[in-house]
Amino acid sequence: MCDKCFNNEIESFPTEKDYLDFDLILTKKLANEKTVKHIQFVKTLEKQIDSRDYEVSGYNVYECIYCGQLWALRDRDNSDRGYFKKVSKQTIYNDILAFKTKKKIGCFILSILVIIVIATIFYLNK
Repeated sequence: MCDKCFNNEIESFPTEKDYLDFDLILTKKLANEKTVKHIQFVKTLEKQIDSRDYEVSGYNVYECIYCGQLWALRDRDNSDRGYFKKVSKQTIYNDILAFKTKKKIGCFILSILVIIVIATIFYLNK
């Protein structure tokens, strides 16, 4: 942390006003002062809403260009109050890996179920 980025973490945004006030500060640091830059969006959850739409959850990662501190911003959304916390490269890597692993396990289980159904149909038609 340094004086150019942020002095403390925010555990949650209790009100919409708190979030909007913080968003204004972050926007100024991104656009006007150029002391912070957006690095990436990290997906932590993806669930299907209907046949075509997915709801994606995660957090945005920002980096101070002066001290190199990484920050994670989870937007305030309904009952989730969001946060703005320091984050390490290892945590980001672990979150990305965990998300990819969940998707692979889901595909593997689906593949096994399809094989079982096909084998059952083949066995019953003999």
